[in-house]
Amino acid sequence: MTAIFIKNAASLSHTTLISKVLKQSALSLYVSILVTLTLGSPMVGALEWVAVGENGTILRSSDGIVWEASNSGTPETLRGVYFDGATTWVAAGQNGTLVNSQDAADWGLQVSGIAAQLWGAFFADGQWIVTGGSQGYILGSTNSTDWEVLDGPRSFSLYDIGYDGSGLYLAAGADASLAKVLTSSDGVMWEQNPLTSSIDKALYGIAYVNGLWVGVGDGGTILTSSDPSSGIWTVRSSNTTEPLRDVVFNGSDQVVAVGYNGTILTSEDGIEWTAQISGVADEDGEDGEDLWGIEYDPAGLYVAVGTFGTILTSNNGEDWVKRASPSLQWLRDVAVGRIDEVNPPDPDPISPTGIPTTPLWSIMLAIIAVLWNARRYRQVKSLDGIDKLTL
Repeated sequence: MTAIFIKNAASLSHTTLISKVLKQSALSLYVSILVTLTLGSPMVGALEWVAVGENGTILRSSDGIVWEASNSGTPETLRGVYFDGATTWVAAGQNGTLVNSQDAADWGLQVSGIAAQLWGAFFADGQWIVTGGSQGYILGSTNSTDWEVLDGPRSFSLYDIGYDGSGLYLAAGADASLAKVLTSSDGVMWEQNPLTSSIDKALYGIAYVNGLWVGVGDGGTILTSSDPSSGIWTVRSSNTTEPLRDVVFNGSDQVVAVGYNGTILTSEDGIEWTAQISGVADEDGEDGEDLWGIEYDPAGLYVAVGTFGTILTSNNGEDWVKRASPSLQWLRDVAVGRIDEVNPPDPDPISPTGIPTTPLWSIMLAIIAVLWNARRYRQVKSLDGIDKLTL
């Protein structure tokens, strides 16, 4: 609603009153438009996909279909990548390697403070969290440049991290081949939650699915739990013995897990699973391409990545297409995000008379007009208070 104040509104004729209202309404609209044109307006961020892998490989794409290489600034293998939902990417890898970027094109090396293998990267509630694959470290940062050890070292590895959106974080991994789970209510203080039944398979991927945590790992393992802190997990049938390496939920009605030999499984609830044809599997299990990471863009695209630069896409999780890759390096993880942008104003052209014709000049005149209008038409009280019209 917009309140327009008219001097002595009660005593004016309808024709005069309407005329004044239209003038002020038009002026307000004019100012709003000029502010937008001059200062720039928020717009939907540019979509960016990022895949990371062996020997510092980083690939990026604006649509998930056509990819190009970026310079990571490191030769170390990168195993995890994530976007903070606004402006920053972080990738983690071997020997404590951490790199960040504001545009997915230019990356800068950061100091982690440790030399251990890093694996999963995640962001939620204003903080970055990275898990340590080899010694169970958990690192944290609020700005992607200054990092501290939050937990560890431990005697087991941590590979992935998830969040339920309402205060529960979960990190999954293994001690040799035994599944391990840590939980946290703030992402800072972590507690180990021993499984009530020993699961002799490592967990590599974790996702939260409508009240149910889903973990995937070696030997086709799929576990689910509604209360990870209790240590109670249920083994689900995957109908495969291929190692599973990652899992993602599309936020509504589909969970997708990927693994070795082109394995792709889908589920509506995380409990019942169906195998899909990836197009990169081998019947003998020797020449198939292993899938290590998968991500989903809410606009409706899944992207899975794996060995020898493999990139697959799907609009429904069931029908997959292999895309051209600019790299033959193994890809370990993939993430997607929309970088915040502002629509910049047009350059300032100069008219033949030398007077600027830009929105900036126009808005200055408009502001002067508003102030003049405010001086002429101040709020006045009538018998029923301030005379005004609310549109």
